Amino acid sequence: MTAALARRVQVLALLLAAALLVGGCGADKSKAFRDDFRPLNAKIVALGRDVGQAVTGASGKSDRQIQEEFTALGKRTGSLRKQVDDLDPPADLKDDKQDLVAAMGDAEKSLNQIAAAAKKGDPDAARRATIELVAASDDLRSSRRRLARESATSG
Repeated sequence: MTAALARRVQVLALLLAAALLVGGCGADKSKAFRDDFRPLNAKIVALGRDVGQAVTGASGKSDRQIQEEFTALGKRTGSLRKQVDDLDPPADLKDDKQDLVAAMGDAEKSLNQIAAAAKKGDPDAARRATIELVAASDDLRSSRRRLARESATSG
């Protein structure tokens, strides 16, 4: 084998090895993201149930109880939003992750607005914030479902 041919074989072998490594990293990244997202997904679902219960049960509570409950739900939403934002998804899931983070931010804002309205004793502001929460929750639910579905099939 000539020196030029040997050099080409070496270059091809290096390129092939690099391609295999890059291909393997994509699958590893997808699996790592899926493994990291799965427990957060379950926490987001549980949070949604808790928010729904808080909204439906608010009419029998004092303003102070509503304020405390929705402040806690807002903090929980913010914490989960940050955890989702800290995930490193594969390239094909980055937009889905950002959609979920944005929807969680909107829900957090609405929850905090409900708490603030309860603190002020302002039922009109609470109603407006609840309407915003419903819209944010719809976006959050569809974003979460899409990301859960896509992360389960990626890789």
